[in-house]
Amino acid sequence: MMSQEEDTTILFIAIAKDDIGKRILETEADVEDETEHYATMTLSAKEYYSIDELLRSMIKPCDVFIDAGESSTMEARRVQKAKEMTLEFAKKNPETRVACDKMIKMFDIALKYNRDIDFA
Repeated sequence: MMSQEEDTTILFIAIAKDDIGKRILETEADVEDETEHYATMTLSAKEYYSIDELLRSMIKPCDVFIDAGESSTMEARRVQKAKEMTLEFAKKNPETRVACDKMIKMFDIALKYNRDIDFA
């Protein structure tokens, strides 16, 4: 009998609030949480897979392909649309609320600072 290992796939989300944050995010491997210069967050495998349909639906309207293990950037000008899509998705899929709330928090930060969002 094969034992199943827990899927530890995560999605890493980062926003540089300024140029200092950009340098920190580019040079330091283990940055987490939020400071005055940057914000980071991760989605667990369970959270990530709960919103996979939402992430795939963002490909065309937000011009970004978000996939765990793949690096991509959502341009600041696309963040408002992504936030609106996430709010709508959360209403229709209440079981995804935790993951959607995390995404919305990051969208709000990106909107406040008018910054791109990096995914990996």
